[in-house]
Amino acid sequence: MQKRAFSSKIQYPNYFAPLPISSDEAVCMDRDAVALPYAADFAKLHYHDRYEFGICVSGSGLFLSNGVYYSFSQGDMVFIPPDTPHYSRSIDEEQLSYARFFYVFAPAVTACLGDVPAVSVPAVIRQGEHGRLYDLLRMAAERCDKADAGRDRAVVMLLALFLNDAPLYLHTAPPAEPSVKSATPASFVMEYLSLHYNESIGVRELAGMCYISESQLRRQFLAAYGMSPMAFKTEQRCRIACELLVNTALSIADIAQQLGFSSTSDFFRMFKKRHGCAPGDYRKKCRRADRMDSLHE
Repeated sequence: MQKRAFSSKIQYPNYFAPLPISSDEAVCMDRDAVALPYAADFAKLHYHDRYEFGICVSGSGLFLSNGVYYSFSQGDMVFIPPDTPHYSRSIDEEQLSYARFFYVFAPAVTACLGDVPAVSVPAVIRQGEHGRLYDLLRMAAERCDKADAGRDRAVVMLLALFLNDAPLYLHTAPPAEPSVKSATPASFVMEYLSLHYNESIGVRELAGMCYISESQLRRQFLAAYGMSPMAFKTEQRCRIACELLVNTALSIADIAQQLGFSSTSDFFRMFKKRHGCAPGDYRKKCRRADRMDSLHE
């Protein structure tokens, strides 16, 4: 049997999504809120050549940006730099999340700001956590709906202020280079598992997708990401579990189901092995710490 070689043409799921506007139009937007898909309706991980920000109008969801998941709910803002792979989804099949998104021409912001500060901005900006940064994005979103001659310049200025002030409010490392790059079996599997973390799939099936052996995939994935494909999947599940435990009101049983566990007890075992405590104890500890932080502000 002839084996097929891995081809970058099967890279999953990372593509450039052009917007239906002229290349130098400063600001564009979704006129209406759009429904974010549920797990069964996965869209492809994609990126734009513009700054993107938005607001969650209703419901709750997960936002994936450069391999990191963030939870969001009604009123939260999202922010994505140019050329950054991202994806958003609802976490409730019966009540989908709706959001509006806005897009700003990157050179217009650069011309206004000069050098963009090297700071890693989280994909989700929450009102209670990020103060002024949240207010600036919220004002930019509201300004987008003002159909006057000064609208575009005002939105660009507000986004420039957001980027300029981000280092003052975010104590994080400089951002990593966007992961828009040539496909390899390891990157293909990383992207696949990032979206399909709640599915039952093993190394054998993943290797078959890439037309290489299981041992080759394990070796290449370890070299690229420092862990095995299944360890990466577990790490993704743990990160998402922590986001949902701290930032949503989902029950532990619902979170276990969201993550694709066959039983709540399996989720308990995985989480306790990774974090040294039960999911409910983790939720209480983190929320207690958040309350203490707010008291000291």
